Amino acid sequence: MSFPAIQARPGIASCPPGDPASERPPLVVFSSMRWHFDWQRPQQLLTRLAMHYRVFHVEEPRATHRDAWLECSAVADGVELLVPHTRPDAPGLPDDPSRVVAGLLARFLRARGVVAPLAWLDTPAALPLLETLHPRGVVYDCREAPAAAGDDALLQRLLERADVVLAGGPSLYESLR
Repeated sequence: MSFPAIQARPGIASCPPGDPASERPPLVVFSSMRWHFDWQRPQQLLTRLAMHYRVFHVEEPRATHRDAWLECSAVADGVELLVPHTRPDAPGLPDDPSRVVAGLLARFLRARGVVAPLAWLDTPAALPLLETLHPRGVVYDCREAPAAAGDDALLQRLLERADVVLAGGPSLYESLR
């Protein structure tokens, strides 16, 4: 069974492609934290930035046993929440989840007329998705030290790619230098 490429959660209107907000430059945010988890600094910053940008907040994928699809809902004025739903990893599956998410996101952004957006990441794990966007600028919002040592190569690539790096405190800033 196939789902539409874009669906809105019941009760929350999705921003239509012709919305007046489409005049603002796009900001695509890749977040390791769910929007509805807790109202913290990222949500506070992004809702304020939405006065000047069209904000697309991309969460990490949720598992589904159906064909991949992208859930879209308006969570604040100027902020659309994008939640990819992909099949869980299984041995022998040829599809790389990041490739599936990149395809869903590319179709969505193309439908919205988004080309060369600004990108905001809070995790090096989103770097493969970032590279498919061809962004005109990159912000890395490092709120905490990357946990796994395996992230070192991705972190280094992200630090080299980022135009702006925000550090969550002086000691974190020093560790990223």
